[in-house]
Amino acid sequence: MKKNILTMLALLVNVVLTAVAQETPAITFEAGAVERTITIGLNAAGTVKVDWGNGTLDEKEATAAYDGWDNALDFTGTPSGTVKIYGEGINYFQAFTKYAEDATEITAGISSINFNDATGITELDIHQNNLTTVDLSKLTALTKLNIGANDFETIDLSANTELTNIDISNSKNTGKLTSIDLSKNTKLTTVVLSGNKLKTLDFTNNPLIKTFTVLNNELTSVTFGENTVKNHTIQFGENKLTGIDLSGFKTFSGTYLRLRDNNISKAANIVLPGKIGQIWADGNALPLNELYELKSKAKTVTYATLYSSAQAQQPYAIAESINVGETVDLSSQAKLGETATVFTWKNAEGTALVEGTDYTTNNGVFTFLTAQEAIHAEMTNAELDAFTAEKPYTTTTLKVATTTGITSMKATYDQSVYYNLNGQRIAAPAKGVFIQNGKKVIKK
Repeated sequence: MKKNILTMLALLVNVVLTAVAQETPAITFEAGAVERTITIGLNAAGTVKVDWGNGTLDEKEATAAYDGWDNALDFTGTPSGTVKIYGEGINYFQAFTKYAEDATEITAGISSINFNDATGITELDIHQNNLTTVDLSKLTALTKLNIGANDFETIDLSANTELTNIDISNSKNTGKLTSIDLSKNTKLTTVVLSGNKLKTLDFTNNPLIKTFTVLNNELTSVTFGENTVKNHTIQFGENKLTGIDLSGFKTFSGTYLRLRDNNISKAANIVLPGKIGQIWADGNALPLNELYELKSKAKTVTYATLYSSAQAQQPYAIAESINVGETVDLSSQAKLGETATVFTWKNAEGTALVEGTDYTTNNGVFTFLTAQEAIHAEMTNAELDAFTAEKPYTTTTLKVATTTGITSMKATYDQSVYYNLNGQRIAAPAKGVFIQNGKKVIKK
């Protein structure tokens, strides 16, 4: 009898706990009243219920576990209050907000979200929302995370040590992320952080990253440690980098390195462990001699395409103004290997200056003979054949001014100066004999 009572009590407790579990939402969120679809996966067959804020439950049954591709459940509705999601074993959750037509910002996205009882989530996608903060500390099993196109200035991923893929990018380049610490995320293989405001990044503790995509930020410094994987894709274009050091990368065969539109001016500032597959270096400040050196570091170097930059390379900086008779030294660009560079000086109208009349040249040093308001040099060299007469490498603009000096002289005499007969200057005499303006004058 006593045993039966204990058994009945145990069953009753289990029923109560199950009822409580069903009454406690696994996930809750707040969002604007815009129709959206959320997608949920379970780690085993089971039931998911969604309350869009009106107290009515939308219930669906998963007949099998979500496997990364199949068996996820879609729920479509319009939030009218706090959205509550009920279900056990949730391992996948996706909820993003679509951009309105022609909009550049999300205005009715999820503004807050809580993972109350969904700590088993391994894949989370809540990109394109209005989140300024999110607590991921309970999601210790998380391996894939997409929270891009939100309003984060920073994010704490220190508890998510199983992460392999993160995407905190913004396709509209309006992201607000200014810093991120990835030192605890040692299993990362893919990092996407494009379109934010990051100034520095440290990957010292991330030896397994194969794909780095950090375009359109404000990076001035990126630090790498040892990296042991192969066939990287490394994209740090559209930043403010003056160099990058990848000497800790152990295997570089086939690696793709995108450094387009930065401020790199020396090939030596791109430090590599060996020759790599491809470097995109257009839109930097690399002159001809540095590009020639860079060619030895990769099988293919792209250096003179026009995409987001106005010029294939930033113009070679020369003096803003010199005088007639002075020089501009471009001797460092005059020869690449054994191939001479062709220089053409042009004015603002595109008319070429005449050698021997407007300037003389000696091994890339130009002496200017005539005044010029605004001129620049155009350079081409067969060793860098992407620069052509139609699309040359150029200098900044130069003004050649006329030399300032004395052009005429006229002698004048002060009529009020007086001298005595001994040649000494004296005050104006009342009377007597004196000299004024070289003539003898007698005043009585």
